[in-house]
Amino acid sequence: MYATGFGDYVQGKIFKAQKCDIVFENFDPNPDTVVDYGDTVDFKWNGPGCPKSGYKFKQYMLCFKNVNNEMAYHCIGELPNTKTGLSNHYTLSEEDWRTLHNKTKNGMESGQIDLKWYVMSYFGTGLEIKEQLSTRAWTFSYVY
Repeated sequence: MYATGFGDYVQGKIFKAQKCDIVFENFDPNPDTVVDYGDTVDFKWNGPGCPKSGYKFKQYMLCFKNVNNEMAYHCIGELPNTKTGLSNHYTLSEEDWRTLHNKTKNGMESGQIDLKWYVMSYFGTGLEIKEQLSTRAWTFSYVY
C-alpha cells in the first residue's frame, strides 16, 4: 500500500489526482459596464471550472440580479444547447432583453437598471445535477 505525490490510495487503488488549470470567472463585459437597452452584448467567461468531486460538466446558466432588489432576477438556462454547442459566451437576443427587463426591473428605477451578472456551471451524472460552481458577480447596467 502506498501513495504518491500525484494521487491518493483509496480502497486498494491509486487514483490520479484531478489537475485543473481552469479558473471559472467572468471576463467581458467588464464590471460597471453601461449599455443601452437592446444593444448587442456578448457575455464571456472562462469555464466551466473544476468541481471537487469530478462530476461531468452538464450546462451553464447566465444569471442577472437587480442590485437594489435581489428578488428581481433572471437566469438564461440550458447553456450550452444543441444549437450552439459548448460555448463560453452568450449574446443577448431581443427576447432575452425583453425578459431580462421584465424580470429584473425593480419599479423604482428611472432610466437605468443596475444588475449583477454571473455564470453558474452545473455538473452531474445522467440527468441529475450534483454540483454547481458560480463566478463572482460583476456589475452591469443598462439604460432604457
